[in-house]
Amino acid sequence: MGQQDVAGALATHADGLNGTAMVTAANLPGGESRPELAELSSLAERVKLVLAPVRAPAAYRLKLERDLREVARQRMQGEMQIAEPAPRPEWLIGAAVALVGGIAYLLRSRSRSEHDLSATPQQRSA
Repeated sequence: MGQQDVAGALATHADGLNGTAMVTAANLPGGESRPELAELSSLAERVKLVLAPVRAPAAYRLKLERDLREVARQRMQGEMQIAEPAPRPEWLIGAAVALVGGIAYLLRSRSRSEHDLSATPQQRSA
């Protein structure tokens, strides 16, 4: 059973959970041969029991509809301007990472040399 078959089987199961027909993992094509299908369908069934559908308030839905229509109108008329992200100076980020790494290396080597100086000759040979 390929990846697309698994996705199709899970979609069929989700449709069954959202509708009136009860679909189990055993009813899915290839359900017996794929243990992960049984696990995923069981998880989907448990999630379905816990989650309750929520309906947005009417005022929110109306505002959303108006906003979406306005955006669509602006796009069709070419009024909408989409801001492009500002270019990031990658070299500056790389330099900062190198600087932090260099400082960490110096601190580590300095603490090691101080530790070696404070150790007795017997401790150093061990």
